[in-house]
Amino acid sequence: MPANDDWLTGGNRREQAVAAIHAAARAELVERGIDRFSVERVATRAGCSRATLYRVVGGKGALLRTVLADGAARVADRVRVATEGLDGEARVVEAVLVAVER
Repeated sequence: MPANDDWLTGGNRREQAVAAIHAAARAELVERGIDRFSVERVATRAGCSRATLYRVVGGKGALLRTVLADGAARVADRVRVATEGLDGEARVVEAVLVAVER
């Protein structure tokens, strides 16, 4: 990226930085898994420095907690929608299938 280019344009810069870093962290987790998760690679993917990443999202632990909690909430929402109107065993089976799929 040329030195003159701003990696965040328009809107709230902090919100954009957080969104870019979280998206990069999700991609890093999907591709490499939690054991090979790298803050340096997340920063590179997001187009920011490691220092910016730490300043904006609080570091590796905070970033992982946030991204994993967001993923878990998305799965829970999908399960809730998929199991509406179901009862008993059918609800349990559908919940497990949807959760595993996600």
